[in-house]
Amino acid sequence: MNIFSVGRTAKYSRVRGRQTERGQAMLIVAAAIIALIAFIGLMVDSGILFISNGHLRRAVDAAALSAATQLREGANPADLAKAAKEFMALNGVSPDTVTVETCNYTLVPPQPADLCPQPPRKFVRVTAEQTVRFAFLPIIGFGTFPISAGATSEAASVDAVIVIDTSESMCAGNPAGIPNCPGIYNPNDPADQDPGLEVYTGCNLTKLAFPNDPQLPDLARCLTREALQDCLRNAPHLEATEAEEFSWTPLSYHPGRGCTLRFTVRTSRAGPPRELDLIAKTHKGNRLAKTFGTMERLWLNRPPCSETWSPARPLFYDEDRRLLWQESLPGPGFWDLYPKLDVASAFRRMARAAADLHRCEFAPMGRRLESLRDEGADVLARAYPELGRRHARILRDLERLRGSLPRAPVVSLHGDFHPGQFRIGDGRVGLLDFDRAHRGDPASDLGRFASHLFLNALRQEIEPETFRAPLEAFYDEYPRHAAAWNGMRPVCWHVATQLVGRRIHKLLDHLSDRPYEKIDGILALAEVHLEQLGSAKSG
Repeated sequence: MNIFSVGRTAKYSRVRGRQTERGQAMLIVAAAIIALIAFIGLMVDSGILFISNGHLRRAVDAAALSAATQLREGANPADLAKAAKEFMALNGVSPDTVTVETCNYTLVPPQPADLCPQPPRKFVRVTAEQTVRFAFLPIIGFGTFPISAGATSEAASVDAVIVIDTSESMCAGNPAGIPNCPGIYNPNDPADQDPGLEVYTGCNLTKLAFPNDPQLPDLARCLTREALQDCLRNAPHLEATEAEEFSWTPLSYHPGRGCTLRFTVRTSRAGPPRELDLIAKTHKGNRLAKTFGTMERLWLNRPPCSETWSPARPLFYDEDRRLLWQESLPGPGFWDLYPKLDVASAFRRMARAAADLHRCEFAPMGRRLESLRDEGADVLARAYPELGRRHARILRDLERLRGSLPRAPVVSLHGDFHPGQFRIGDGRVGLLDFDRAHRGDPASDLGRFASHLFLNALRQEIEPETFRAPLEAFYDEYPRHAAAWNGMRPVCWHVATQLVGRRIHKLLDHLSDRPYEKIDGILALAEVHLEQLGSAKSG
């Protein structure tokens, strides 16, 4: 037996075995990578599905609440569907798949049955569908997946209790200051006419908790005789020693933020009693201290020739109560009188006020416009893509034209200059609200005047073209009294900037009837002013 031949055969077999095993690791790694990628793709697409489903559910919830709000106000089914679809569009969901259902009590029995309980309740159901597109699963043939969501909302009735008492404890006076309160009524006296329930039509139920606002802890202290007396003692020109009688009326109340009140005061001093009409403003922060300083500087530095207008006179800032006191300006507001006034004449007086204001040194520094503001641009693009593209194009054009504007003088600005800030009296206008005063380009105030006017016109269903001639009168009068005038180009730029940067988001935040048409109107006005910007000449 040849043992050497056997050894060679065993060695040869081992070598052949190792050669046949080469490359297996590469195959295993490749298979592992494919499995890992498939697992990652599955997780990514599962995340897309999960996020899309959550987004759809939130959109449906918001749409159901919006529809329920419309149902509470007595809207018809078409209005309910419109409100729901608008909210779905604002959330980036196609409104074409939205279904809105509510109980139809005209059918016997009412349908659908699950929305028609007994006793009747105001239910609204919103359902919607959406197709989710995957990122990795299309590789194996699963490109999309349909999802759906539904939400039911209820327009709950507001339960209110009205306590009617004919005793003197309930009828005497009006301690809460409720508007249209009947005051004293004696049902046993034939001469007293029953005021009826209609006298309470001006009472807002949200004000019944006023002034106990937990976020405005100083508000209740602002309504006291002590607060009023501090003002009378610290405003020397009033020469008042004691408030004999006083009453207050809320002019505006923003829960958690601030309140403005009107005080009617009868004072005693040497001589006959005096009637005072005062305005008191409080805010949760300390910004009114800065406002009071601004008003004091303006009152001291106002032009002596300002015979056609007057700012509100500051009286006293109560630091402990965060309460600003000022004199009330006579006359109603512009929108209270419109259209029963000569708008062009009123605008000319407002223009003279703006020119005088810009010659005064009263405003602090700040609020420089470093970049164009585009609040609501993303929401607008999702809700109405066509309007979103127009909006973005206008912003680009404004940014491009910004460098071509003439160098602007830096003056004191009102900061929120518009017709609603004026009180109109006989031959004279009064200017309010200097909370946003700062220094900058006078064209900013002039542009805000027009942009705010256009926004209110659209809100009140007034054609903006109505104000073309009065605005021409305004911009014709201002240069006659202004210390510096750079022409209409900066004004047109600021009008367009504030329309697309500061007005679009206000319409989106306060959705009303026909938001598409109103936003389209705002963009059209901005485009008109862009065209005028190109043709207008500098001063």
